[in-house]
Amino acid sequence: MGNGSSSAPKSSAAEASSGNKLEKAILTKNIPEIHKLLKNVDINALDKSSGNTALHVAAAKGVTEAVRAILTVKKLNPNLENIHNTTAIILAAGNGHREVIELLLADPRTDPNYESKLGFTALLVAVQRGKEDVVASLLACSRCDPNLRTSKGGNTALHVAVVKAQKRVLDCLLSDPRVTKDIQNDEGKTPGDILQARAALLAADA
Repeated sequence: MGNGSSSAPKSSAAEASSGNKLEKAILTKNIPEIHKLLKNVDINALDKSSGNTALHVAAAKGVTEAVRAILTVKKLNPNLENIHNTTAIILAAGNGHREVIELLLADPRTDPNYESKLGFTALLVAVQRGKEDVVASLLACSRCDPNLRTSKGGNTALHVAVVKAQKRVLDCLLSDPRVTKDIQNDEGKTPGDILQARAALLAADA
């Protein structure tokens, strides 16, 4: 699991110019230009204006072919955080870009369990935002740990699904035989405890 220690290098003036052109090519979905620019750019450098690497931009916008091209670069580190302490796979998960998620997961360099400095993983963000199809894709990856407890609060994806009342996502998680229902968070509560507490509150308000 990542611990937020993967930070991207700052770019030089020349690299920044190439980076700006690459970001523009990604946003306009100019795939031939992307392939051309990838030959002469520091793929892991943060753009000074946006605070993102090229992969962050492509993943956030769901530009699948751009992500595919960027993943061909041998020096790529797909687990870098941008200036907002977010990785490419977390951005893709939060925005519901399933195809991008599957491309990233197919690359062995991508850590699906990477936890950012903010305490987020791709699975937690997808669960929190109700992205059921993304949750399903992440769970289909054998490297993804559905029982991972976050360093902040100790919650698992199941805890988050219960708190956010994401029923379809909850059903998706419970359909995975790896998911453990009795893991306690830092407050000593299991997902079931939280569910019971919510039911009691609803009953009291009825």
